[in-house]
Amino acid sequence: MLGETCKDCVHFYVTHDPGFPRGCSRMGFKGQPFPYMAVREVSGKRCEMRFVRVRATQLATAAVVQMA
Repeated sequence: MLGETCKDCVHFYVTHDPGFPRGCSRMGFKGQPFPYMAVREVSGKRCEMRFVRVRATQLATAAVVQMA
């Protein structure tokens, strides 16, 4: 489970519903636990929809490294 999280996935979002605070736009559901936990509980597998979000700071750092 190391490295598996929804926090850096482009499909993860936070809802305004206190009962269901976390959601996955790709799978179309929201719930109490993080979506990857629900996927693992139901299927027994890792989430296959996870797509890592690239942040602007990561792009800037990569550009500086390439220029050096």
